[in-house]
Amino acid sequence: MYLGLPGKSVGYCHKDQGCKIAYKGLTGANGINEGPDGSIWVANNIFSELFVFEKEDDNTLVLTDTLKNEYGELISLHTLVDTS
Repeated sequence: MYLGLPGKSVGYCHKDQGCKIAYKGLTGANGINEGPDGSIWVANNIFSELFVFEKEDDNTLVLTDTLKNEYGELISLHTLVDTS
């Protein structure tokens, strides 16, 4: 039984610097994308939330906002580019 305990992480990898954990302790994370402003978005399908992160200089992430989705589960994340 899944109790909604934190256990997922976001990793960062660089070909010369290797890989590391950028943020750990997420619950229900199931999708990730970069926002148009460079922020990192992580979907939470358990609680229908969107975690918004800012990248630090050392490539770790800082949680800056949690947005509630009132329309159901967040399955995947897509960003649209304004080409007008």
